[in-house]
Amino acid sequence: MDRNHIAVLLATYNGEKYVREQIESLLTQKNVEAKIYIHDDFSTDNTKKIIEEISGEFPERIIIVDSSHNLGVVKSYQYLLDNVEADFYFFSDQDDVWDEYKIEKEIKKVKAQKDLPAMVYSDLSIVDSKLNVMSKSMFRKMNVKDTNEVSKLLVQNVITGNTVAFNKKLRDLIVLNFRMDNQAVRMHDGWLGLVAAAYGKLEYIDTPTVKYRQHGNNVVGAKKNGIVSKIFDINNMSKSIYLMIEQAILLEGKMLDYASNSNELTYETVLSYSKILTQTRMGRIQTLSKYHIGKQGKLRNLGYLVLILIIKREKHV
Repeated sequence: MDRNHIAVLLATYNGEKYVREQIESLLTQKNVEAKIYIHDDFSTDNTKKIIEEISGEFPERIIIVDSSHNLGVVKSYQYLLDNVEADFYFFSDQDDVWDEYKIEKEIKKVKAQKDLPAMVYSDLSIVDSKLNVMSKSMFRKMNVKDTNEVSKLLVQNVITGNTVAFNKKLRDLIVLNFRMDNQAVRMHDGWLGLVAAAYGKLEYIDTPTVKYRQHGNNVVGAKKNGIVSKIFDINNMSKSIYLMIEQAILLEGKMLDYASNSNELTYETVLSYSKILTQTRMGRIQTLSKYHIGKQGKLRNLGYLVLILIIKREKHV
């Protein structure tokens, strides 16, 4: 396995408190030796200094990839993908800890997909700032299940970026055809999941591979609020629906440009969802039913269905 070039892509920003522990868990992976490529997005704390210190200790393993200006989280990962050639890729957050067999386990799963653009993702265990386990399974805590269906991923991303692994075939699709430069891309993990599901293979590992640290400063975290309270959070839910539709519009355009390689039903599903707010209420119901579009969980999906029927195009954000 060490004959393969394995690249861990780490985007950092003001992560001085935990970044060393995260990097150490990458350096001590069993049976593999990955190179770690780090883009620091102009941190204002000591993150960059810590990274430079560790890079000095492991110059063959840690490569700093600088940019000329602040990029934000999604574009930071696009920038790393643009600048790193490898056989297998992993995304890493700056504040978690990886299981010591994570890379080995996930590469085996990706390799099994042969020549397809492929990605795998896994469950996570949720821990506090001192790595005490709060939940053994984020999927069970959040009441979601894994999926590889585009119709489900269009409206609800269940993929967490720090768990994923993917091959060069998928990386090349992102760099050449499905770039993440556009602000309509919600998050890098969900976007890659959609592309993998549409053009190749998206697989799930039903065990945690990451200790997902909750500490108050996470960009995305395992929220404690219950599903019922979220149903009544109309403004945020409406905004989320609009943003996911914006992403579907972007995806449809890119799929149209890459039409010769797309599945007809998958493209039709994305196209129909991208236009759903131009339809009547009955038309929206028919679209959701025909393409099996919806969220997981009865209460969560109920809230989604109510809003998708009442929100108007002119309120688009």
